[in-house]
Amino acid sequence: MSSRKMQRQPKLDIVESTQSRPQDVVKAKRPNHLCTICSRFFPSQEALESHWVHSKRHNWCPRCEKHFVSPAALDDHLQWSLSHWICDIHDIDFSTEEALIEHCRDSHNFCDRCERYFVSAAAREEHYLKSRSHWVSETHQVDYPTCDELYEHYESDPDHFWCPSCSKEYDSAQQLGKHLLTHLPRDIDCWGCSRKFSKYAPLLVHLETGVCVTTRLQLDQLAIQCEFSSDYVRPGCEQYLRRGDRQRHCARPIFLSHPKRFGCSKCDKVFDQHGGMMGHIQSSCHHPLVYQCAGCDSQYADLSGLLQHVESSACAEGVSYGTGSIAKLLHHLWEILA
Repeated sequence: MSSRKMQRQPKLDIVESTQSRPQDVVKAKRPNHLCTICSRFFPSQEALESHWVHSKRHNWCPRCEKHFVSPAALDDHLQWSLSHWICDIHDIDFSTEEALIEHCRDSHNFCDRCERYFVSAAAREEHYLKSRSHWVSETHQVDYPTCDELYEHYESDPDHFWCPSCSKEYDSAQQLGKHLLTHLPRDIDCWGCSRKFSKYAPLLVHLETGVCVTTRLQLDQLAIQCEFSSDYVRPGCEQYLRRGDRQRHCARPIFLSHPKRFGCSKCDKVFDQHGGMMGHIQSSCHHPLVYQCAGCDSQYADLSGLLQHVESSACAEGVSYGTGSIAKLLHHLWEILA
Protein backbone atom coordinates (compact mmCIF):
# COMPACT_ATOMS: atom_id res chain seq x y z
CA MET A 1 0.00 0.00 0.00
CA SER A 2 1.37 3.38 -0.91
CA SER A 3 2.39 5.86 1.67
CA ARG A 4 -0.33 8.24 0.61
CA LYS A 5 -3.07 5.66 1.40
CA MET A 6 -1.42 4.96 4.72
CA GLN A 7 -1.60 8.64 5.61
CA ARG A 8 -5.26 8.89 4.66
CA GLN A 9 -6.33 5.82 6.63
CA PRO A 10 -6.76 7.49 10.01
CA LYS A 11 -9.01 10.06 8.48
CA LEU A 12 -11.09 7.27 7.02
CA ASP A 13 -11.29 5.65 10.45
CA ILE A 14 -12.57 8.86 11.98
CA VAL A 15 -15.21 9.20 9.34
CA GLU A 16 -16.24 5.60 9.72
CA SER A 17 -16.43 5.88 13.47
CA THR A 18 -18.64 8.92 13.18
CA GLN A 19 -20.95 7.42 10.62
CA SER A 20 -21.07 4.01 12.25
CA ARG A 21 -23.18 5.24 15.27
CA PRO A 22 -26.57 5.99 13.77
CA GLN A 23 -28.22 3.71 16.34
CA ASP A 24 -26.83 5.82 19.15
CA VAL A 25 -28.41 8.92 17.61
CA VAL A 26 -31.79 7.18 17.24
CA LYS A 27 -31.64 5.87 20.78
CA ALA A 28 -31.13 9.36 22.13
CA LYS A 29 -34.26 10.59 20.36
CA ARG A 30 -36.48 7.65 21.40
CA PRO A 31 -39.29 8.71 23.92
CA ASN A 32 -38.48 7.52 27.39
CA HIS A 33 -42.05 7.90 28.97
CA LEU A 34 -43.23 4.32 29.05
CA CYS A 35 -46.70 3.02 29.89
CA THR A 36 -45.88 -0.24 31.64
CA ILE A 37 -49.40 -1.63 31.11
CA CYS A 38 -49.62 -0.97 27.36
CA SER A 39 -45.82 -1.12 26.69
CA ARG A 40 -46.05 2.11 24.74
CA PHE A 41 -43.68 5.08 24.73
CA PHE A 42 -44.84 8.69 24.81
CA PRO A 43 -42.90 11.86 24.02
CA SER A 44 -43.73 13.61 27.29
CA GLN A 45 -45.12 13.08 30.74
CA GLU A 46 -48.23 15.08 29.80
CA ALA A 47 -48.91 12.77 26.86
CA LEU A 48 -48.43 9.74 29.07
CA GLU A 49 -50.88 11.05 31.67
CA SER A 50 -53.38 11.96 28.96
CA HIS A 51 -53.13 8.38 27.77
CA TRP A 52 -53.80 7.11 31.27
CA VAL A 53 -56.87 9.34 31.60
CA HIS A 54 -58.49 8.61 28.23
CA SER A 55 -57.52 5.02 27.60
CA LYS A 56 -60.15 2.43 28.44
CA ARG A 57 -57.43 0.06 29.59
CA HIS A 58 -56.51 2.28 32.54
CA ASN A 59 -58.32 3.17 35.77
CA TRP A 60 -56.33 6.24 36.64
CA CYS A 61 -56.88 8.94 39.26
CA PRO A 62 -54.99 12.04 38.05
CA ARG A 63 -55.33 13.87 41.36
CA CYS A 64 -53.84 11.06 43.44
CA GLU A 65 -51.66 9.73 40.56
CA LYS A 66 -52.71 6.15 41.21
CA HIS A 67 -53.72 3.19 39.06
CA PHE A 68 -56.56 0.89 40.09
CA VAL A 69 -57.19 -2.67 39.04
CA SER A 70 -60.82 -2.12 37.95
CA PRO A 71 -63.41 0.63 37.38
CA ALA A 72 -65.17 -0.47 40.56
CA ALA A 73 -61.98 0.06 42.56
CA LEU A 74 -61.63 3.52 41.05
CA ASP A 75 -65.24 4.37 41.92
CA ASP A 76 -64.68 3.24 45.52
CA HIS A 77 -61.60 5.41 45.68
CA LEU A 78 -63.49 8.47 44.39
CA GLN A 79 -66.29 7.87 46.87
CA TRP A 80 -64.27 7.26 50.02
CA SER A 81 -61.01 9.11 49.53
CA LEU A 82 -60.54 12.31 51.52
CA SER A 83 -59.02 13.87 48.41
CA HIS A 84 -62.30 13.66 46.52
CA TRP A 85 -65.54 15.45 47.46
CA ILE A 86 -68.10 14.91 44.69
CA CYS A 87 -71.35 16.80 44.08
CA ASP A 88 -73.72 14.05 42.97
CA ILE A 89 -76.09 16.48 41.22
CA HIS A 90 -73.56 18.30 39.05
CA ASP A 91 -70.94 15.51 39.03
CA ILE A 92 -68.16 17.91 40.08
CA ASP A 93 -65.15 16.59 42.02
CA PHE A 94 -63.82 19.04 44.62
CA SER A 95 -60.47 18.64 46.32
CA THR A 96 -61.65 19.70 49.79
CA GLU A 97 -64.78 19.32 51.86
CA GLU A 98 -64.95 23.09 52.36
CA ALA A 99 -65.10 23.64 48.60
CA LEU A 100 -67.97 21.13 48.26
CA ILE A 101 -69.93 22.73 51.11
CA GLU A 102 -69.46 26.18 49.62
CA HIS A 103 -70.68 24.89 46.26
CA CYS A 104 -73.75 23.25 47.84
CA ARG A 105 -74.53 26.39 49.81
CA ASP A 106 -74.47 28.49 46.64
CA SER A 107 -76.05 26.09 44.16
CA HIS A 108 -78.31 23.74 46.17
CA ASN A 109 -80.94 23.76 48.92
CA PHE A 110 -78.32 23.02 51.54
CA CYS A 111 -78.65 22.54 55.30
CA ASP A 112 -75.45 23.73 56.97
CA ARG A 113 -76.17 22.10 60.31
CA CYS A 114 -76.89 18.63 58.91
CA GLU A 115 -74.60 18.98 55.87
CA ARG A 116 -77.33 17.71 53.54
CA TYR A 117 -78.83 19.14 50.39
CA PHE A 118 -82.40 18.72 49.19
CA VAL A 119 -84.14 18.54 45.83
CA SER A 120 -86.21 21.68 46.47
CA ALA A 121 -86.65 24.56 48.89
CA ALA A 122 -89.92 23.00 50.07
CA ALA A 123 -88.12 19.75 50.95
CA ARG A 124 -85.56 21.71 52.96
CA GLU A 125 -88.31 23.61 54.83
CA GLU A 126 -90.01 20.32 55.66
CA HIS A 127 -86.67 19.04 56.95
CA TYR A 128 -86.38 22.11 59.20
CA LEU A 129 -89.82 21.45 60.68
CA LYS A 130 -89.47 17.69 61.24
CA SER A 131 -85.79 17.21 62.05
CA ARG A 132 -84.72 16.89 65.68
CA SER A 133 -81.66 18.99 64.81
CA HIS A 134 -83.80 22.04 64.06
CA TRP A 135 -86.19 23.84 66.39
CA VAL A 136 -87.70 26.69 64.39
CA SER A 137 -89.74 29.61 65.67
CA GLU A 138 -92.15 30.08 62.76
CA THR A 139 -93.13 33.57 63.92
CA HIS A 140 -89.60 34.97 63.89
CA GLN A 141 -88.00 32.40 61.53
CA VAL A 142 -85.22 31.63 64.01
CA ASP A 143 -83.65 28.16 63.99
CA TYR A 144 -82.45 26.92 67.39
CA PRO A 145 -80.20 23.85 67.79
CA THR A 146 -82.05 22.46 70.85
CA CYS A 147 -85.63 22.37 72.04
CA ASP A 148 -84.66 23.97 75.38
CA GLU A 149 -83.45 27.11 73.63
CA LEU A 150 -86.64 27.29 71.58
CA TYR A 151 -88.81 26.89 74.70
CA GLU A 152 -86.87 29.62 76.48
CA HIS A 153 -87.59 31.85 73.50
CA TYR A 154 -91.29 30.99 73.62
CA GLU A 155 -91.57 31.65 77.34
CA SER A 156 -89.77 35.00 77.13
CA ASP A 157 -91.78 36.31 74.15
CA PRO A 158 -95.51 37.02 74.70
CA ASP A 159 -96.15 37.06 70.93
CA HIS A 160 -95.94 33.26 70.78
CA PHE A 161 -98.93 30.95 71.26
CA TRP A 162 -97.42 27.50 71.53
CA CYS A 163 -98.36 24.13 72.95
CA PRO A 164 -95.92 22.77 75.57
CA SER A 165 -97.05 19.21 74.85
CA CYS A 166 -96.32 19.03 71.12
CA SER A 167 -94.46 22.33 70.43
CA LYS A 168 -96.95 23.44 67.77
CA GLU A 169 -97.27 27.18 67.30
CA TYR A 170 -100.48 29.08 66.53
CA ASP A 171 -101.45 32.55 65.38
CA SER A 172 -103.76 33.41 68.25
CA ALA A 173 -104.70 32.43 71.78
CA GLN A 174 -108.09 31.22 70.51
CA GLN A 175 -106.48 28.77 68.10
CA LEU A 176 -104.14 27.57 70.84
CA GLY A 177 -107.08 27.06 73.20
CA LYS A 178 -108.86 24.86 70.67
CA HIS A 179 -105.71 22.85 70.13
CA LEU A 180 -105.11 22.30 73.85
CA LEU A 181 -108.45 20.49 74.03
CA THR A 182 -106.95 17.68 71.93
CA HIS A 183 -104.50 16.88 74.73
CA LEU A 184 -107.13 16.56 77.44
CA PRO A 185 -107.99 13.05 78.62
CA ARG A 186 -111.30 11.74 77.28
CA ASP A 187 -112.92 10.59 80.49
CA ILE A 188 -116.52 11.77 79.95
CA ASP A 189 -118.78 8.97 78.69
CA CYS A 190 -121.59 9.64 76.25
CA TRP A 191 -125.01 9.08 77.80
CA GLY A 192 -126.24 7.07 74.83
CA CYS A 193 -123.27 5.31 73.17
CA SER A 194 -119.69 4.21 73.78
CA ARG A 195 -117.97 7.44 72.69
CA LYS A 196 -115.86 9.45 75.13
CA PHE A 197 -115.23 13.19 75.32
CA SER A 198 -112.79 15.51 77.03
CA LYS A 199 -115.43 18.18 77.83
CA TYR A 200 -119.19 18.51 78.06
CA ALA A 201 -119.52 20.97 75.15
CA PRO A 202 -118.48 18.43 72.47
CA LEU A 203 -120.70 15.86 74.19
CA LEU A 204 -123.72 18.14 73.77
CA VAL A 205 -122.76 18.88 70.15
CA HIS A 206 -122.77 15.11 69.60
CA LEU A 207 -126.24 14.82 71.18
CA GLU A 208 -127.67 17.81 69.28
CA THR A 209 -126.82 16.33 65.88
CA GLY A 210 -129.39 13.59 66.37
CA VAL A 211 -127.03 10.68 65.77
CA CYS A 212 -127.30 9.40 69.34
CA VAL A 213 -130.19 9.08 71.84
CA THR A 214 -131.63 12.58 71.47
CA THR A 215 -131.92 15.68 69.25
CA ARG A 216 -131.58 19.43 69.74
CA LEU A 217 -135.36 19.81 70.23
CA GLN A 218 -135.47 17.09 72.86
CA LEU A 219 -132.53 18.64 74.72
CA ASP A 220 -134.36 21.97 74.79
CA GLN A 221 -137.41 20.36 76.38
CA LEU A 222 -135.30 18.46 78.91
CA ALA A 223 -133.39 21.63 79.81
CA ILE A 224 -136.57 23.58 80.55
CA GLN A 225 -137.77 20.77 82.86
CA CYS A 226 -134.83 21.27 85.23
CA GLU A 227 -135.80 23.20 88.38
CA PHE A 228 -132.81 25.56 87.90
CA SER A 229 -133.69 26.47 84.32
CA SER A 230 -134.31 30.12 85.23
CA ASP A 231 -130.56 30.53 85.73
CA TYR A 232 -129.65 29.65 82.14
CA VAL A 233 -132.85 30.20 80.07
CA ARG A 234 -133.58 33.78 79.03
CA PRO A 235 -136.79 35.29 80.38
CA GLY A 236 -139.66 34.87 77.95
CA CYS A 237 -138.10 31.90 76.14
CA GLU A 238 -139.60 29.15 78.28
CA GLN A 239 -142.68 28.66 76.10
CA TYR A 240 -140.56 28.74 72.97
CA LEU A 241 -138.54 25.78 74.28
CA ARG A 242 -141.56 23.86 75.60
CA ARG A 243 -143.50 24.08 72.34
CA GLY A 244 -140.51 23.16 70.22
CA ASP A 245 -140.80 26.33 68.17
CA ARG A 246 -137.14 26.01 67.14
CA GLN A 247 -138.31 23.80 64.26
CA ARG A 248 -140.20 26.70 62.72
CA HIS A 249 -137.06 28.82 62.60
CA CYS A 250 -135.08 26.21 60.69
CA ALA A 251 -133.87 27.32 57.27
CA ARG A 252 -134.72 25.40 54.15
CA PRO A 253 -132.40 24.43 51.30
CA ILE A 254 -132.67 26.27 47.99
CA PHE A 255 -131.43 24.70 44.77
CA LEU A 256 -129.92 27.22 42.37
CA SER A 257 -128.96 27.11 38.70
CA HIS A 258 -125.58 28.90 38.80
CA PRO A 259 -122.30 27.06 39.65
CA LYS A 260 -122.84 27.36 43.39
CA ARG A 261 -126.02 25.27 43.31
CA PHE A 262 -127.13 25.23 46.97
CA GLY A 263 -128.46 28.15 48.98
CA CYS A 264 -130.14 29.02 52.28
CA SER A 265 -133.72 30.32 52.53
CA LYS A 266 -132.87 32.70 55.41
CA CYS A 267 -129.65 34.30 54.17
CA ASP A 268 -127.67 34.96 51.03
CA LYS A 269 -125.07 32.24 51.56
CA VAL A 270 -124.53 29.77 48.71
CA PHE A 271 -122.55 26.52 48.69
CA ASP A 272 -120.79 24.32 46.16
CA GLN A 273 -121.55 21.07 47.99
CA HIS A 274 -124.77 19.68 49.40
CA GLY A 275 -122.99 18.78 52.65
CA GLY A 276 -121.92 22.39 53.22
CA MET A 277 -125.48 23.61 52.76
CA MET A 278 -126.90 21.00 55.18
CA GLY A 279 -124.27 21.81 57.80
CA HIS A 280 -125.27 25.48 57.61
CA ILE A 281 -129.01 24.75 57.79
CA GLN A 282 -128.69 22.33 60.70
CA SER A 283 -126.62 24.81 62.70
CA SER A 284 -128.18 27.31 65.10
CA CYS A 285 -127.09 30.46 63.22
CA HIS A 286 -130.71 31.43 62.39
CA HIS A 287 -132.17 30.42 65.75
CA PRO A 288 -133.03 32.91 68.50
CA LEU A 289 -130.71 33.25 71.50
CA VAL A 290 -132.65 31.40 74.21
CA TYR A 291 -129.87 30.52 76.68
CA GLN A 292 -127.77 32.82 78.82
CA CYS A 293 -124.79 32.58 81.12
CA ALA A 294 -125.64 33.16 84.78
CA GLY A 295 -122.25 34.77 85.35
CA CYS A 296 -122.00 37.34 82.54
CA ASP A 297 -125.36 37.32 80.69
CA SER A 298 -123.78 36.11 77.42
CA GLN A 299 -126.47 34.67 75.15
CA TYR A 300 -126.47 31.52 73.02
CA ALA A 301 -128.81 29.67 70.68
CA ASP A 302 -128.16 26.16 72.00
CA LEU A 303 -126.83 24.31 75.04
CA SER A 304 -123.54 23.32 73.42
CA GLY A 305 -122.64 26.99 72.90
CA LEU A 306 -123.46 27.76 76.53
CA LEU A 307 -121.37 24.82 77.74
CA GLN A 308 -118.45 25.85 75.54
CA HIS A 309 -118.58 29.30 77.15
CA VAL A 310 -118.71 28.16 80.77
CA GLU A 311 -115.98 25.53 80.24
CA SER A 312 -113.63 28.25 79.00
CA SER A 313 -112.02 30.95 81.10
CA ALA A 314 -114.23 33.70 79.67
CA CYS A 315 -116.06 34.41 82.93
CA ALA A 316 -116.36 33.30 86.54
CA GLU A 317 -119.20 30.89 85.82
CA GLY A 318 -118.14 27.29 85.41
CA VAL A 319 -119.49 23.78 85.35
CA SER A 320 -118.90 22.97 89.02
CA TYR A 321 -118.52 26.48 90.47
CA GLY A 322 -120.31 29.82 90.30
CA THR A 323 -124.07 29.43 90.64
CA GLY A 324 -123.74 25.66 90.09
CA SER A 325 -126.78 25.63 87.79
CA ILE A 326 -124.81 24.10 84.88
CA ALA A 327 -123.65 21.17 87.00
CA LYS A 328 -127.23 20.59 88.12
CA LEU A 329 -128.44 20.76 84.50
CA LEU A 330 -125.87 18.16 83.42
CA HIS A 331 -126.85 15.89 86.30
CA HIS A 332 -130.52 16.27 85.30
CA LEU A 333 -129.73 15.31 81.67
CA TRP A 334 -127.59 12.36 82.82
CA GLU A 335 -130.40 10.96 84.99
CA ILE A 336 -132.83 10.97 82.06
CA LEU A 337 -130.59 9.95 79.13
CA ALA A 338 -127.99 7.64 80.65
